[in-house]
Amino acid sequence: MARLMHSKIIYQVVAILLFLAGRISQGEMNPLAVHLDRETRIQLADSLYAMGQYHKALDGYAHIIPSINDPRIQFKIAYSLFRTGKTDSSARLFAMLARDKKFLVEYSRYFFIKSLWQNDSLSALKEAKQYIAEYNRHVLADSLIVPVARMCFRTGQYQNAQRYFLMAKNRGINKEKSADFLIKAALSSYYSGYKTSAKKEFYAIIKKYPHKKATFDLVKWLEKREPDFYKEKFFKIAAVYLQNRQYSTLKKKLESLIKRSSNAEKKTNARFDLLKVYYAQGRYRTALYGMKSLLKDANAKKIEPHIRLYVARAYLRLGQKSNAIKAYKEYGHLYPRRRKAPEAVWKAAWIYEQLGKPDKAVNLYRQVFERWSRSTFAKEAIFREGFGLF
Repeated sequence: MARLMHSKIIYQVVAILLFLAGRISQGEMNPLAVHLDRETRIQLADSLYAMGQYHKALDGYAHIIPSINDPRIQFKIAYSLFRTGKTDSSARLFAMLARDKKFLVEYSRYFFIKSLWQNDSLSALKEAKQYIAEYNRHVLADSLIVPVARMCFRTGQYQNAQRYFLMAKNRGINKEKSADFLIKAALSSYYSGYKTSAKKEFYAIIKKYPHKKATFDLVKWLEKREPDFYKEKFFKIAAVYLQNRQYSTLKKKLESLIKRSSNAEKKTNARFDLLKVYYAQGRYRTALYGMKSLLKDANAKKIEPHIRLYVARAYLRLGQKSNAIKAYKEYGHLYPRRRKAPEAVWKAAWIYEQLGKPDKAVNLYRQVFERWSRSTFAKEAIFREGFGLF
């Protein structure tokens, strides 16, 4: 009975509240009804915001903006403005949140900078530099480093550009772009008047990142701007063309060099690079024939180890596994101090495995471990040896 009475009382209270909420007093909405209506609108707008429907969220917030003084809601409105391209308005609101209300200052300042960047990039650049300095290694600060570097480069602030591009590289920001950052830093040095040091940096980049598109763009630029440097370093530059699959262009350049050069060693190096083009194109028989012929060239002594590796690879590509084993073993025997030696012997052992000759494979794996114990192939050789014995 008591429980029934309690339920009736609750029902009556709720009914009275609903009645009062719906009453209109002297032509104005009851304050409780106004409050409930406002809260409903806020919840609806917040839901749209959470779903990423920023245009609709703004429409929802628009009905209550005059009465909003909550920085949490103001931040959502500012971010919705930013995401819908209304960056003038978002910049003003984020600035107010950061400066006056001290609300989520690092985030409000960050989005103020991002908003400002669309309309006043130079002012945004100044703000971004300060932000990076104040929030050192903060993830948001790191995300501004590359845009700052690129803006400095575009506006001729080359020393600053170099600093920020190197900062991006050293902090590991987008490691896929490391070559691009180093190239831009070197170009900044070049345009600052430090051409000698810049050329050293260009050469180091060409050697380390020959496969990158950014490096290929660099060598095309060097061909126009620094033709003497380009000619001097051409045989390193050739690797950039090769690894970027610019076979036709490289082939023409090498054939031209072979015809016009009076330097016998340069001719030999050009022939070797031309054969590498054939190999890369899948013309293994032509490459093999040329490489074997090149081994007889007296001017090829300096590049002989490289030629022998290509001979072994070409044999393997052509399915001549016995000849490939012999060539790889010869390389390991002739050049035990070279970096590729343990890999060559390991490859010979692996081919023996493919031929169903585990005893011979085990002997070579053991040789790899005993002769080159510090090599990255040593541990693999131990495993393969154990696998072969098993």
